[in-house]
Amino acid sequence: MTAAIGAMLGTSFSPAVFAHAPSWLIALAGMAVFIGAAGGISYLYFRWIAGFDQPTAFFAGMPGGLVEMVTLGAERGGSG
Repeated sequence: MTAAIGAMLGTSFSPAVFAHAPSWLIALAGMAVFIGAAGGISYLYFRWIAGFDQPTAFFAGMPGGLVEMVTLGAERGGSG
């Protein structure tokens, strides 16, 4: 399903979409800062308050697809 969604999104891009990209720079930068802060705060919560081990806290706190985070976390020593 992930591949199908990616293909559908990829085919919807046109040169007109990229023509507007410079107007998104401030919003994209703000979103990057927010995601980094949210991930960091979540990691600290899971590590210090919930008592998770380091790999589990990291992958539990990072934004992203649930399946991908569980898979990557388990591969890197986190508890499933």
